[in-house]
Amino acid sequence: MKRLYVYILKKFFGPLIATFFVSIFVLFMQFLWLYVDDLVGKGLDTMVVLEFVFQAILTLLPRSVPLAVLLASLMTFGNMGEKLELLSIKAAGVSLFRAMTPVIILVTFVSVAMLYFNNDVYPEAFRKMRVLIYDIKRAKPELSFKNEVFNTDIPGLTVRIGKKDIKTGMLHNVMIYDQRGNNEPTVTRADSGLMETTEDKRHLILTLFDGKTYGEVREEKNKPSKNSDFAQPFRRDTFQKQTVLFEIDENFKKSSDDAAKNQYFSKDYKQLAESYDSLVTLDDKRAELFYLSKIKFAYHKNLPESRTKNVINPVQRNTDYDLDSLFVMMNKRQQESTINYALQSARKVKNNIMERDREEENILYNTRRHLFELNNRIALALLSLIMFFIGAPLGAIVRKGGLGLPVVLSVFFFVLYYIIDNFGRHLTYNAGHSAYVGAWLSTMVLLPIGIFLTRQATSDSVIMNVENYYLFFKKIFKKNKNERG
Repeated sequence: MKRLYVYILKKFFGPLIATFFVSIFVLFMQFLWLYVDDLVGKGLDTMVVLEFVFQAILTLLPRSVPLAVLLASLMTFGNMGEKLELLSIKAAGVSLFRAMTPVIILVTFVSVAMLYFNNDVYPEAFRKMRVLIYDIKRAKPELSFKNEVFNTDIPGLTVRIGKKDIKTGMLHNVMIYDQRGNNEPTVTRADSGLMETTEDKRHLILTLFDGKTYGEVREEKNKPSKNSDFAQPFRRDTFQKQTVLFEIDENFKKSSDDAAKNQYFSKDYKQLAESYDSLVTLDDKRAELFYLSKIKFAYHKNLPESRTKNVINPVQRNTDYDLDSLFVMMNKRQQESTINYALQSARKVKNNIMERDREEENILYNTRRHLFELNNRIALALLSLIMFFIGAPLGAIVRKGGLGLPVVLSVFFFVLYYIIDNFGRHLTYNAGHSAYVGAWLSTMVLLPIGIFLTRQATSDSVIMNVENYYLFFKKIFKKNKNERG
């Protein structure tokens, strides 16, 4: 048995290494395709490019390893089945599951290693890659503008370009949302424009044609509150030509090592769990504080003195009274004033509730994101083992080795996993479903498939025998042909 185990491990180890590099290459090409526009023409140093490639490969490892295990197990056991080696092993009294035991142990060690990798290496590599991508985008930001996409690479500005003419450099349908400084935000819309940088590469000159600038004008003396219902002065400037100067730095500069350390993707298992508990506690405290300071105060609010001084005697102002009777005792002017005051108070309460709702949604979104990331990393580590229990029995069933059918089947199951995983992420992030369901959804779908295939392969079930289906349909077609003849 020892020689058999060593032989099977040798047969599996070679394809595993080869398929691992193939998986890394395929996933990296897909990843690179997303950021090729941000890398081209930036004049990046060779070491920066190499660091980007290295960090990207590290972030792709958690998905490359399961794909490599799936493809290697399909190739190994499919090749052994094609050469009748599995048949010889079964004839010697060794079951298929027992023959898979050494590979199961090896893949288990791989899953445990990936569990530690996802906790220690992956967060730091993902953080460095995200920061590096941000730094690359900041270099020569005029190259990162895309059609119909809001661009925030320039601090304090949001720029949207309808269409960019590559030959002439003309920009069409330009919109700029300016939030720089302490001034009120302004919106500029122009029919067209040209963009160029100064000689010192520190400023970006944007020349706009045929446009308008919109903005609010507020007086500091009587500046209304944020939730005020009063109308604000509005400014609209029309221009035929306008030159806007943006301060930039085209040279590539790396951010500090502490950048993005507080983001969810930069945290390990323990930090994710602590952040999740902190966010839940924070949401509960803010909800309680909001109730005490807003809702309860709104329902127990005293009437203003200006509305009641002519209706209630001074001695009765601190006593309970019937609001309906009090309203009837007022004159028409006081009733209108009271109604307007009540409507204004109700609007403020409504605005406070809506603002609290948005704040709570942001907290819950971050909470779900932390919990999903924690569970998804664990599920990714166990994915290698699940993929083996799909690939090995499937290879023994189809009995085809090489790079033909195994590659097709591997791509099918990996795409199936990818779709389900993204669907689970969407359910958690956007639809507000449980992070546990979203993170483990792919596992809940693939694990029964692996158990079913393993059971069918080890029991030599005729259900998964392709030749039986071929002979069955051949008999049907032959019978129909004889009846027509």
